[in-house]
Amino acid sequence: MNFNQLKAFYYAVKYGSFSAAAEALWITQPAVTKQIQQLQRSYGVRLLNRFGKKMVPTDAGEVLFDFADK
Repeated sequence: MNFNQLKAFYYAVKYGSFSAAAEALWITQPAVTKQIQQLQRSYGVRLLNRFGKKMVPTDAGEVLFDFADK
């Protein structure tokens, strides 16, 4: 995990979408997607679920979000 991956994940959860996270971070939406995919691969666990256009953290994602929020 690196800081950029953690930031992308944090903002995706905070704002509920990859597009909103990208806008907040001043990067492209595909860059956010790639960062989060790499983060999920490094942990070997799914961190987000998609409900329509809304991104919702899994249980593991909640733990990581709480860590990132501190």
